[in-house]
Amino acid sequence: MTTTNFLPTFSNDSDSDLISQNSHSRRNGMEKEVEKIRDFFYLPDLTLLEKKMLEDWIDFVSSLSPPDYAEKWLGIQGTIRKILARKKNQGENLETFKQTKSGQDHKGQPVSGRMMYRTLDWRTWETLQIPLTENCNLLCRHCTRTRKFIEKDISHSEFKVNLAKFSPYQFENLLLSDFGEPFLRKDLLNILRYVKSQGFERVEVVTTGNLIREKIREAIVEEQLLNRILISIEGASKALYEDIRGSDFEEMKFCIKSLINYRNQINMPGPKIIFNAVCLKENIHELPGIMDLAYELGVDEVYFVHLSGIVSEMSDSERKRLEGKLLFTENHLNSCENNLVLDIFRKIEAKSKHYNIPFKPPENYFGNAKIMPEKKFSEDLRCNKPYEWVQVNNDGNVFPCCQIAQRYSVGSIVDKTFEDIWNEEEYKIFREGLENGNPNPWCQSCNIYNGKRF
Repeated sequence: MTTTNFLPTFSNDSDSDLISQNSHSRRNGMEKEVEKIRDFFYLPDLTLLEKKMLEDWIDFVSSLSPPDYAEKWLGIQGTIRKILARKKNQGENLETFKQTKSGQDHKGQPVSGRMMYRTLDWRTWETLQIPLTENCNLLCRHCTRTRKFIEKDISHSEFKVNLAKFSPYQFENLLLSDFGEPFLRKDLLNILRYVKSQGFERVEVVTTGNLIREKIREAIVEEQLLNRILISIEGASKALYEDIRGSDFEEMKFCIKSLINYRNQINMPGPKIIFNAVCLKENIHELPGIMDLAYELGVDEVYFVHLSGIVSEMSDSERKRLEGKLLFTENHLNSCENNLVLDIFRKIEAKSKHYNIPFKPPENYFGNAKIMPEKKFSEDLRCNKPYEWVQVNNDGNVFPCCQIAQRYSVGSIVDKTFEDIWNEEEYKIFREGLENGNPNPWCQSCNIYNGKRF
């Protein structure tokens, strides 16, 4: 008997490290996960087939590292959603199928409808975001920041307390930045070593890139402390880069090139280096040049994202306070002529193919479904972020995504577990609003809610 359709076909050809037999904490962590799986799928009338499927799945995932474990759950759920969509399109009654315990599908493979549906309720996220600082060394023109140092670092001990509220098996990635520059932290290496010891193996930061000096560069590469580093960049020329970011263009290039060269020199797989470019009316003509710069420096990928629609919706008083900033609706790419935007991204696409550097546009300009997030749980759901992303600020407030962090807290982990917050009425109402067309006001102006990638 094989496991095929309750938890559809999976492969044991994983490139992740097996759980170390010498790691007591890792072993204990997986033992807890196995017990959670058994409790989650417990039914008093489990059939022999269902029991076999469950044990096969446990046997498979118990050999995975935490991020691969989370990724496999998300992958299985995606496969199940496709199977159910196909059944629905073929006219099958899904409510009836949902009650099936043991049987065979049209290919003669074992199937359990109720276990498939139960699997969709297992909660795993792509990203846990716990920013390390709100201080920054720059005052970029497209950022709401009006001063560099606001002294809202989370202490190392507070960070440990917040991190302990989450299991590494719940998340694929841990992001340690948001509104600040993580490389300002003098204890950054200690923090990175700590999160790695706790089982968070895919760790990433967003950075200006110009503070990655030799000592920290070598440690990050040699110890593989970061999986990805996203470099914020809005100009391909020295003049525009320095106008928008107020930082030394050549210094940034030197730091990034040195990091990539050292990684390649000692033949290490990571970290992957990604350019993360905010698209503006003011930099649209230089966006293709960012692909040229990526090739020059050896950058692995390039992401293009929109100016936050949430930030651009501001009152007159806020506009006056932020005069001179590139934050407003008129700075958004939407303010550009559509044919110009399409022409720019055709050039970017051509350079991507020429240089063999993957890129992601801010929205689906050319009908490529692969760049858009898969709809989850419902065809009416206009945003997946609460099911993919969790952000926790230094005061313990929890936000359903990075787009409305600082604006819409759904609870605090100071005196509750995240599971408690997820199941409370406030968070449920928030998620329902994304599906029933009645979202909170912040979501209404968000790029993602309005059909863009980011």
